[in-house]
Amino acid sequence: MNTSNSINVWNDLLDVQVTAERLSENLEAYKEILQEIRKLRNLDLTDVHPCIIFEPMTPYRQTDKE
Repeated sequence: MNTSNSINVWNDLLDVQVTAERLSENLEAYKEILQEIRKLRNLDLTDVHPCIIFEPMTPYRQTDKE
């Protein structure tokens, strides 16, 4: 990866000035976390249902009990 290009992308994205040294320090520090995130993204959760389902309209649904 071209370091100069990489720095420009980060500077544009974050709207902050990042030096090459700082960028490489940050990438090294977060390397393991990024690897774990990749593993999580590759998990097949097709048959796994969430334990909590957020349905904000549930209290407002009409029921036959009225």
